[in-house]
Amino acid sequence: MITRLKSMGIYVKDQNEALEFYTQKVGFELNSDVTQGGYRWLAVSPKGQPELQFSLSALKPGGNLTEEGVEMLTNLLDTGQLQGGIWETDDCRKTYEEMAGNGVEFMQEPVDMPWGVQALWKDNSGNWFTLIEPKY
Repeated sequence: MITRLKSMGIYVKDQNEALEFYTQKVGFELNSDVTQGGYRWLAVSPKGQPELQFSLSALKPGGNLTEEGVEMLTNLLDTGQLQGGIWETDDCRKTYEEMAGNGVEFMQEPVDMPWGVQALWKDNSGNWFTLIEPKY
């Protein structure tokens, strides 16, 4: 039986730039940075939730990822087609102001929806995310 999510990942164009983006602009913390056999496992976590690792995977050939796959994923990132997930916050408008003030690009400012307040933002590689303050 699955009991919880431990790690989720996204492809990033440059791991060092992504690390800076997620720690300096989004406010996450470095969780893991280990290189072995040419592969770098780089993960960040939301503050206060170190048990969830958000892996910043290099967009380069290797493992299951071919040159053709890299080209396809790069195109999807460049055209804003890859959603990276939904991040929850206690106050969407306040978090929006903080993140936007740090230079995070928002595709949608906070709006009231039937399920809560949500905003849409994207990272420096082109992945986009939902920021939500749920109504429960």
